[in-house]
Amino acid sequence: MAKLLTGSICLTDLNKAAKEAHSAFSRSEKNKKIYVNVKVWINDDADQFGNHAQIMLNPKKDAETEKVYIGNLKYIDKKEPEPITVEEVADEIPLDDDLPF
Repeated sequence: MAKLLTGSICLTDLNKAAKEAHSAFSRSEKNKKIYVNVKVWINDDADQFGNHAQIMLNPKKDAETEKVYIGNLKYIDKKEPEPITVEEVADEIPLDDDLPF
């Protein structure tokens, strides 16, 4: 079963790494857009803040750069819908049907 994660990326740290020419950044020859390579890993247990996964920049193999963590992710808890009774929606159900058929 698929699991959905939600989280955030620190734009301040990402911009700083880009300005420092971190090797995780590259420009596409096709569309000239800038891309950033990242590593995402999922832990067996949540950390002290409830995060289940971390995101860091993924430098080129031959580059000697420091580890730059840029974000965290948490699982989204699915909430089961609560059943309702007819009495709860009785006011919303029309009593007389004015449809012509």
